[in-house]
Amino acid sequence: MIDRNFTYKFIWEFGNATSISKELQNIGSIYDFSYSKINSSFGNTIFQADEKQASRQLFYIHPFQDGIHVIDTGPSFHYNQAEEIRNQDTIQYK
Repeated sequence: MIDRNFTYKFIWEFGNATSISKELQNIGSIYDFSYSKINSSFGNTIFQADEKQASRQLFYIHPFQDGIHVIDTGPSFHYNQAEEIRNQDTIQYK
């Protein structure tokens, strides 16, 4: 008989905040954080994974030509780090 084991943990947080200064004109932000962890085994094979991810976007929306068109601009940031281990062989992603 083959021994099998699997555990998974996942945490996720998402949100936004918008401040309206004038009609159709917005300033705001969106954020996202997540964390996941996997521990598993199947027979003699052991697999473990750990991942962290974060992103943030700030934006400014400005209408022109009587609100027919809008321009959406702003900086964004994204971070992702992952590590996978299979039978003590490690792979890292950044």
